[in-house]
Amino acid sequence: MTLYLIAIGGSGARCVESVIHLASTGLMSDDKIKVLFVDPDKSNGNYIRTCNQLNAYNKCRKSVWQAGDPCQWMRTEIVNLGISTVGAGGNSLKGFFNYNAMHDSNSVLTDLFDVLYTDEEQNIDLSEGFRGRPAIGSAFMSQLDFEKLKADRYQGNYPDYIRPWASFLEEVDNAIESTTVKILLCGSVFGGTGASGLPVIARLLNDFFVGRNSIGAKGTPRENLTLGSILVLPYFNFKVSGADVPSDEVYARAPEFALNTQAAMRYYKSQMQDICDVFYCIGDQNRAEFDFSVGGEQQENRAHIVELYAGLAVRDFIYSDKPTDTEKIVFAERRFEDRIGWLDLPSEPDSIEYAPINDYFNYPDEPVVRHALRNAVRFAFVWYNSIVGQLEEYCLGNQPKGWMNAASIWLNPFFNVDGKSNYLPEINNPATETSEAAPISQWCNNFALWLDDLHKSDDNEFISLFAMDKVTSPDEINFGRLVGDDSRSEAEKDADRIDLIKLRLDPDSDDGIDLSLIDARGYVGLAKFAYVVCGL
Repeated sequence: MTLYLIAIGGSGARCVESVIHLASTGLMSDDKIKVLFVDPDKSNGNYIRTCNQLNAYNKCRKSVWQAGDPCQWMRTEIVNLGISTVGAGGNSLKGFFNYNAMHDSNSVLTDLFDVLYTDEEQNIDLSEGFRGRPAIGSAFMSQLDFEKLKADRYQGNYPDYIRPWASFLEEVDNAIESTTVKILLCGSVFGGTGASGLPVIARLLNDFFVGRNSIGAKGTPRENLTLGSILVLPYFNFKVSGADVPSDEVYARAPEFALNTQAAMRYYKSQMQDICDVFYCIGDQNRAEFDFSVGGEQQENRAHIVELYAGLAVRDFIYSDKPTDTEKIVFAERRFEDRIGWLDLPSEPDSIEYAPINDYFNYPDEPVVRHALRNAVRFAFVWYNSIVGQLEEYCLGNQPKGWMNAASIWLNPFFNVDGKSNYLPEINNPATETSEAAPISQWCNNFALWLDDLHKSDDNEFISLFAMDKVTSPDEINFGRLVGDDSRSEAEKDADRIDLIKLRLDPDSDDGIDLSLIDARGYVGLAKFAYVVCGL
């Protein structure tokens, strides 16, 4: 069953970034995730970065994923449905609603318009978003007319911001008559785009399916729909002193986040509980400090631990059944106010099936999330700091004499090292863009940078999932000490070495790989078997 994920605003886009990285570790499912972005600011740095991450993910997945392999790396297909830039195009609020014509025909409406919006709010250029003003965004979002799209059979000469909705609704509308569908919205409640778009879009979707009869025998469309929302509460601040503040003085203000959130949550409590089937509420009272930006490419905030929780909420939504009324609101809590470790991450539903390779996993009681992330980090470290680096030096002629004699133990199954295995590819420089190793290395780099951002915190909060000073170090001696909260003895950590990982890539060793499990050879086969071995 496909999950439709609607990412609204910058916070929504950053949550999708976490979904991408969690999916790369196998933590989502075998079903597709289709993402629709909603943001008037198409140049938003957060949106652009997420799209770049998704492109890199799909490029790597195209190389390495094969259904049936005992390797859950990149198992989930993620599709970008595009972006609805509602409110964009150099519009102002006054221009969008044709204020002058409205005044000529009904001055009472323009009087009301003037009461609701200041002159500055009516005239600002919205090409960089709704400037932290939910009232402005809501005016645009409310113009979405899903019923008209259906009446047109989703075929019309629509403006750019409508076309993604037409494609999305046509696909969902065709499926929901005979099967269950899950739609999850994600956005902040304290800014502009997310705060305005999430409640309006959720209500539009609910109203679109409520009361319609189904031609199938599996319930009405609304009964077949599970509609959820991830409400991102405040988790960062920014200072505007010394920043490039717009002259119209209309921009998001961090001191207003708490008041905006209080008003939003009251609205959700009184008006939205019958709209959505489940709400995930995620925030952090220990606010991170970000640089101020009105919008555009400069609005690119680093990843934050709250977004990891949002990604895990998506995972929970995928695997959980439609909740009852008593399970509508989901919170996450932690043990200590100033620290987040493995025990603070949400536990997974019992229904989750992770990886067949778990049958051979040395630590069967380890939580799945910890296992999957640990597996991915260990592989990225081995691949980036040892395998690729050594093979690049070999291709450049910089390895000492006799190096290949030792390395052939773990290279022979994948490359024509001895010149006699013509059915295997030759070793090429993995650092070249045309090498099949390149997208794998790019993913390793992206994943490590994302994790590093998650662990960056201010003095009032410490993230201890991984020892990032060791994860980002090129020294192989750190391999056994990558994971935080590691209860193993120092001797056990010392014995956890990369050379032992490589030895297990030899099918002739006592605990070596079974080459029949995965068909791929060359860099792809080497990477997939190394990924599996790193999780054992």
